[in-house]
Amino acid sequence: EFELLSRICSMAVDHGHLAENPCRRVRKFRLDNRRERYLTRDEEPRLLKAADGYSRKYLKAIIVIALNTGMRRGEILNLVWADVDATRGLLLVSNTKSGRDRYVPINEAVRNVLGGLSRCEGDEEARLFEIDWIEKGWRRICREAGIRNLRFHDLRHTAATRMSEAGVRETTIAAILGHAGLQMTARYTHATDETVRKAIEMLDSKVPFQICSNETFEQTAKGT
Repeated sequence: EFELLSRICSMAVDHGHLAENPCRRVRKFRLDNRRERYLTRDEEPRLLKAADGYSRKYLKAIIVIALNTGMRRGEILNLVWADVDATRGLLLVSNTKSGRDRYVPINEAVRNVLGGLSRCEGDEEARLFEIDWIEKGWRRICREAGIRNLRFHDLRHTAATRMSEAGVRETTIAAILGHAGLQMTARYTHATDETVRKAIEMLDSKVPFQICSNETFEQTAKGT
């Protein structure tokens, strides 16, 4: 509410109705709006199975693209066929939140989804998904899958987390997600239960603790 009031006062200053913004001298509350929710490995098949049973099959395709690209919901729904570069295996993401276009590589899962979509030949400006909102369907399949407190945007968190787990550098993840800096990327890459468990195992006095590669870390954590 304070942010909204401050913005209104700033507009009033711009239009000559106020000499200065009175909100500038008010100390702001510290805000922690980080969200730690992501789709777990055992939740994913339940979610996709529920989407299979949904009458509008496009929802599963949208979910698969989100999980495999980290794209925002609006970015996916705004895709047109001209944005799909099947030859180079890329999706052009335009009209982004940051205002900068970017290319996102596609993997086999996304290729299969795109191959199953119907399209009108010659109409390159036709959207892949002729819808603007999926909230009702999303709530329904989450309910049927027995998954609580999961937003569609959490699929973006999930993609970032899984790339981080696989050892992908934050700079690369930031480029894929379209972040201008690494601070936002860090908010999307969370330590999963398995990652934390392995890190704690390294504290055991019976296990040699050292800085090592991911492969060595896995072997050490397993006692090999």
